[in-house]
Formats: sequence, structure tokens, C-alpha cells
Amino acid sequence: MPAVSVLMVFHRDGPHLRPAIASVLAQTWRDFELVLVDNGSGLDASDLGELGQDARVRWVHLPQNVGIPGGHNAGVAAARAPWVALMDYDDVSQPERLARQWAAAQTVGDDVGVISGQAERINAAGEPVGQCEFSLGPDDATRQRDYAAYAGAWVTQTSLVRREWLTALPYREVFPFAADLDWQARASERGAALILPDVLLRYRWHDGQTTQARRDEIERSRAVILLISQRRRAGRDERLAEALAELEGMSAAAAWWQVAEWAATEGWAEAAAYAARRSWVLERGWRRAGQAVRLIAALPAAARARAWRMALRGPVRALGVRGTP
Repeated sequence: MPAVSVLMVFHRDGPHLRPAIASVLAQTWRDFELVLVDNGSGLDASDLGELGQDARVRWVHLPQNVGIPGGHNAGVAAARAPWVALMDYDDVSQPERLARQWAAAQTVGDDVGVISGQAERINAAGEPVGQCEFSLGPDDATRQRDYAAYAGAWVTQTSLVRREWLTALPYREVFPFAADLDWQARASERGAALILPDVLLRYRWHDGQTTQARRDEIERSRAVILLISQRRRAGRDERLAEALAELEGMSAAAAWWQVAEWAATEGWAEAAAYAARRSWVLERGWRRAGQAVRLIAALPAAARARAWRMALRGPVRALGVRGTP
């Protein structure tokens, strides 16, 4: 049985698929399997030439595209190793990625379920365009939990995750394009992530990727994830289906504003302020700014200072989070 299962889900045969697969098979540490989940494309091993003949490649063929969460969960179910390395089909893993993560995994306790790292952003041609999105420092378990309600606390595509965590917390299909953000928020309540300073992956940034093409849907999902995380952490029912139904068809800015009002009503000042801030970012103007000012002014006096700090500085500074490296 391999020590690590690398999970890669794809739904089409694009120009970046083969480089992604090749980067996994070229790892310097070799005790792994590559679980390729064909999400309805009909691609066969023979279509990949020598890459498809590697004995470490295992296929999961889905007859139709069941979406990112469904493909992810199918891959987790097929994985045999106790640790699962996540990777998108258009990214490139550094040759030492698994070696560094496996070494780190041997040093952590049972409370750490994720070993993540840094990612360099590249364009469609593979040219560097800067550091990837924000990742928290390696010893900020409490702040990881706080921050994960607002945004990704680590770069999902660089993650090595205990399979038991992925089994216990499957991706939720109601978040077709933000299931990883919802998963991080829930996983951060279960335990900690160790985030390495090493650049483990080259993250491809291009117009055709889901994060670019589905921005509005992702923003609506983020708004819901913030709200239900607050409810869940307060021991309340998430009321997930209700929130999704009420926000359906709204613009991203309107969805964030609705969540701001709900959060204020339910007593979460910082979440309300952030949601109001996000609504203004997406729809700048005096109307949104005035709404935000009035909402924060109406909060209980004891909570206003924290709310203003969140509205003016954002969650990184308001929550005292530091980045890596």
C-alpha cells in the first residue's frame, strides 16, 4: 500500500493536464499512487502515452461530469493511502513536494491533519507572475480557525491531508466552485494545519480556470460559508439550504450585503462588518458605503471597535494573522 495518494480530478483533456501528471510522476520521493479522476471526459490511459502506462497511476472513470466536489469525493473513496495530496489538473508540483511534506508529516501529532505550503503563481505559458494567494504561518492554529471562515487559510492545491479527515468531512456539492473553502472552514474546527515555508507548487493562473470564470458564484458561496461558519461555531444549526435559497439569483454584492444584515442580527459584529466591506468592494459607491456605516453604527457599543477594525483593515490585520514566508 502506498504512503500517499495524489488526487487529481479533471474534466477535459487540455494543454496543462500532461505537464501536471508528469510533475507528479517525476517526484523525487516515490512511495505514492496517482489517483486520476476522469470527470466524464472519456479520456483513456492510452491517450496519455507513456504517462498513462506508469504503474503508479490508478484511474477513476466517471461516466459524466459530476462536478468538482463529486469528483473529489470519488477520488478520496478510491484512495488507498493514509495521506492524500491534493492537486489541480493544470498546476505543476515541484520535484521535492512530496518528500518535504512526507518528512513533515512524520513530525506532527494527531491534531494536525493538513501539511501545506507555498505556491508560485504562473500564467498559461508557465511563466512566473508572483507568489500565490495568502497562506498563514505554521504555528497559528487558532488564527487558522478564525481566518478560515473568511477565506482560505492555506493553498488547497499544496495540501497533504489525512484521508480520515477527507472521509469525515466530504466536499459539499452545494458549493460547486468553492467546496474547498467550505472544507477548510470545517477542517480548521477539527484540528490544525502545518504550513511549510517551501514553495511546493506552481499554481496556474489563467482566464479559463474555474476561479476566474465563476467569480460571482464563488463570491456568493463565500458569503454563505462565512455565515454558516459563525452559526456552526456558536452551536447553532447552519440553516444552509435556507441561506442558499434566499441568495439564489442575487448579484455577489447583494448576497454579501444580505449576509451582513443576517450576521448583524445574529450578533456577529466582525462577520457583519466584513460582509458589508466585501459588498462595497464588489459594488463601490456612496450607497454601499452609507449602508455599511449605518450597519456598523447600529451594532452594540461593545462590538463597534472590532467591527470598524474589520471593515477598515480586513481579516488579515483585524485578526492579527501573519503570512508565510
